[in-house]
Amino acid sequence: MRIVVVGTSGSGKSTFAAALSARRGARYVELDLIHWGPGWTALSKDDPAAFEARVDQATAGDEWVVSGGYKEVRDMIWRRASDLVWLDLPRSVVMRQVIARSFRRAASGEDVFPGCKETFSGWLDPEHPIRWAWNTYDRRKQEFSARVAKPEYAHLRVHRCQSRADVSAAMEILAGGS
Repeated sequence: MRIVVVGTSGSGKSTFAAALSARRGARYVELDLIHWGPGWTALSKDDPAAFEARVDQATAGDEWVVSGGYKEVRDMIWRRASDLVWLDLPRSVVMRQVIARSFRRAASGEDVFPGCKETFSGWLDPEHPIRWAWNTYDRRKQEFSARVAKPEYAHLRVHRCQSRADVSAAMEILAGGS
């Protein structure tokens, strides 16, 4: 199985994907880890060909779980995937999660990714995950709804999770290989 986990910032993509890959014994591919370099440099902007090549290599096998949905590589990953988990949780849940995560990261001072720290002053940045999650929530929902309906993705088994119960059910289905 080749599984991609998508959703807005703070929806729990990385947490779900890491847990699922551990249960399945599959390679876990965290797109953010490929994308972000020291000082929050974005590989997709600095060297788009390198970003695409790294994602291509990471998703070349038969068994993987990917977290993330960068538009630069979305089509490649979705075409290869057998299953798509869409974490489409209520805005209140997403915001609670993204705020708690950002607070933990900023308070700890630990690297989020190698050479990348989250700071409280960074919360003022329009691209900060809290603001990004709030500002893009409705648009992402519309985009994913339209995208999963496209004929080129008809092969995907879509697991749309709109509640914690849906998330648990998708985990059980995919962890068991059904």
